Amino acid sequence: EVTYNYCNGSYYNSGTIRVTDPNTAGYDSTYIAAYKYRGATAQNYDKKSYAIKLRDEKGESVDREFFGLRDDNNWILDAMAIDKACMRNRVSTDLWNDFATHPYHRREGWEKKARQGTRGEFVEVFLNGTYHGLYCMTEKMDRKQLKLKKLEQPETGKPIIHGTLYKSSQWSYEVLMGHEQGEEYFPMRFPRGYDNTLKQETWANYEIKYPDYEEEPIDWAPLFNAIKVVASYDDEKFESSVAEYFDIPNVVDYYLFIELMLATDNHGKNMFFYNYDQRASTLRRMIGVAPWDLDGTWGRRWDGSSSICKPDQDFT
Repeated sequence: EVTYNYCNGSYYNSGTIRVTDPNTAGYDSTYIAAYKYRGATAQNYDKKSYAIKLRDEKGESVDREFFGLRDDNNWILDAMAIDKACMRNRVSTDLWNDFATHPYHRREGWEKKARQGTRGEFVEVFLNGTYHGLYCMTEKMDRKQLKLKKLEQPETGKPIIHGTLYKSSQWSYEVLMGHEQGEEYFPMRFPRGYDNTLKQETWANYEIKYPDYEEEPIDWAPLFNAIKVVASYDDEKFESSVAEYFDIPNVVDYYLFIELMLATDNHGKNMFFYNYDQRASTLRRMIGVAPWDLDGTWGRRWDGSSSICKPDQDFT
């Protein structure tokens, strides 16, 4: 049960939430929550997705656990407006969670609870007392889900960046790892330069998700260096270097994953790229990947159409 007086896609607006879990006995509590519309094109639909922050009476973040998922203050209500079957994103992500190789820092034993995919449950939403349809209530893909090493805040001196998390939001030379959209040749040039001091959320159509660019120092170097290997190294140098910069078992599984589903909107775009700890004694340059926004799969495109996603077609 979702209630609020006003909501938009720019900032969070106060309201309440009550989650009824049929497997839990007793009265279901109503919590203070703040809502914001999620997505870009998704905001054009009547049935909108929501980002939710749980708070207390003082406006401070408060963690809650629902459906046996993680205990957290950040939740997502996915409207699945494009997907009339209301299942592609959840089923695809569950498939990824089930078969994909664990993140490298989990395999190394550094973070045994690291997850490279969200979990969620289908729910029926009542908005301000009126039935609003089937949604999926999911965890958020963030530093906490992946268990990336936190920013170090020494008592004196500058903060020290360890883990970093990036998300690709739109096509670019860098997002396509060395070629332009619609082109079939590789210019072999370096990625464009970046500046960590500008406190900007984006670089080359990537967004930085951790650290917090508004309040903490950021670093694009782990991502930049990995892209450089793919975009500008010759074959011999690439083959001798790529396993230092990319978690190969993870990347291979991701390739098989998007090929299986003909995920035309997820080969570069709509991906998370993470580095566990750039100051680790080993694997400090390594990047892993995780999927996001998988509505445009299994015979559908990002806008719900099916004209170029027939079952017998491979990527072009």
